[in-house]
Amino acid sequence: MPDPLTQQAFEDWQAAGRLLEDSLSRYVSYDRSKKYTPWEMEFYDSLSFRYTKTLEAAFYFFRSLEQELTGKPSEFFRDQLLKMEKAGLVSSTEDWMEARKLRNRMAHSYQPEELEKIYVQLVVSARMILDALAKAKKFV
Repeated sequence: MPDPLTQQAFEDWQAAGRLLEDSLSRYVSYDRSKKYTPWEMEFYDSLSFRYTKTLEAAFYFFRSLEQELTGKPSEFFRDQLLKMEKAGLVSSTEDWMEARKLRNRMAHSYQPEELEKIYVQLVVSARMILDALAKAKKFV
């Protein structure tokens, strides 16, 4: 039986993941040549928020799981991801570092050309996060 904090972190990740899956199921590629109204942008804003929320929930789970497995958290984020990769939960530390960078880029990008690139990458990263969520079930 996992630690209650790890279990709760997993359940939070699952809840966020369900919302992200819903957004992905309705995703239509962002078109940089289109002038989106604020109403039309709400879907992309929601997708971005759900991505960020799910990513953060995954990081919190990793921290809880690492604490449970090793007794202490890593000092550096990359070290934590390397441990999760070694455990078979994360497929690529570098891909997760890029997912984190993407989260930061989204917060500061407003140019259509940049948004188009961001949303293409977001879909790929979101699927990676959801794949890890499926793998995480064996840890709880």
